[in-house]
Amino acid sequence: MSTITTKNGTTIIAGLSAACMLLCPCRLTWAADKAGRLDASFGHRDRVTLTDVGDGTFEAAYAVAVQPDGKIVAVGFSTPAVGPSSDFALVRYESTGRVDRRFGDNGRVLTDFSGTGSTDQAFAVAIDSVGRIVVAGYSSSNAGVDFAIARYNPDGTPDNSFNSTGKVLTNFGGDDVATAVAIDVYDKIVVAGYSNAGGTSDFAVARYNIDGRLDSTFNGSGRVLTDFGGGSGDFASSVVIQSSDGKVVVGGLSDASGLAYDFALARFNPNGTPDLTFNATGKVLTDFSGSGSVDRLQALAIQSDGKIVAAGDSFANGPSSFAVARYTTTGTLDGEFNGTGKVLTTFTSGNATAQAVTLQPDGRIVAAGWFDDGNREGPDFALARYNTDGTPDRTFNVTGRVVTDFGGFDIANGVGVQADGKIVAAGFSNVNGTSDFALARYLP
Repeated sequence: MSTITTKNGTTIIAGLSAACMLLCPCRLTWAADKAGRLDASFGHRDRVTLTDVGDGTFEAAYAVAVQPDGKIVAVGFSTPAVGPSSDFALVRYESTGRVDRRFGDNGRVLTDFSGTGSTDQAFAVAIDSVGRIVVAGYSSSNAGVDFAIARYNPDGTPDNSFNSTGKVLTNFGGDDVATAVAIDVYDKIVVAGYSNAGGTSDFAVARYNIDGRLDSTFNGSGRVLTDFGGGSGDFASSVVIQSSDGKVVVGGLSDASGLAYDFALARFNPNGTPDLTFNATGKVLTDFSGSGSVDRLQALAIQSDGKIVAAGDSFANGPSSFAVARYTTTGTLDGEFNGTGKVLTTFTSGNATAQAVTLQPDGRIVAAGWFDDGNREGPDFALARYNTDGTPDRTFNVTGRVVTDFGGFDIANGVGVQADGKIVAAGFSNVNGTSDFALARYLP
């Protein structure tokens, strides 16, 4: 989920003019030590990359995946200068940050689900065992709002072995938005998001076979809705699959406590039923302040020991902070993580939100999102790195935090780690007068 689109997918930021792919004269925050510094070998002379995907007035990357060969796939959407509807947008980059021009159309792929002007936005990406790229989001047309999933061959062409067209729509019976995707060891695709089919918004999860059909061994229909409490609003934003047993962990936010939104997690058995070994109910809510703070889970990762890391933001009476929690395999907060299982990270004076989280090979945790100190240009990319015990990693830019200003309105929505440990953050920036895909890479 994003702060720049409404729940029905309507873009808030609009009216920007298109621009060609180029690099900006950016104002950048440099780290005093090596770790956390922008990588001079990435992109061009300014160490960041901006990409205009199409003739788009508003383009944003919402997720990023790093291929085994180091190439980087960023996905999101592009809204054209002519016509109101947006399309799925993909760009693939060489490991150096330059656009991979052998992918799709000059490194770019746009996908319209209806062919008749539907609004299509992608929020998640995953790479399967043979290098196919799976992208999930939603499609809104006269028929309604549905989960939208597309699969592409490694060269960016549609994979027509997936539902014959490379695309599939799934209707839960309401307005249905997919926000996350994961792939299991059998290359089955698990997609999570939310649906109001039950009258209020609930977690919505679907699993697909390799050919794109719903997997009937998952809850009998391939779909499951989860309500955290009668009348609650529950919005899933992330999904991960436990490699040890194939259980599915879904995270997001819920107001089921009756106070405010809390971190919300649900775990499912491989057959789609609630996993009652997880907090006895299959569900868990976490309030960071203990007094009704607004806590929004945006991203999940699973450690090699099976512990679950969740990241997002928290705010009560002051500015929002990065919020990170770690859970044991049974769903309880992990007391070995900052003593309480929770940690809040502020970025001087201003609001900060973590939109993504990833784990480095050594187990350190990297959260990425944005920080806004209230200046007229708007927010900037923001990253924080944590040691495995939850303390700030002060080898990372001395403070454990780094902020990157592209020179405009800059938000990081995705983060990944390359094989050499370098950290890639992806999102968007309007520094060129139009909103473009924006990437930066940081030294480990």
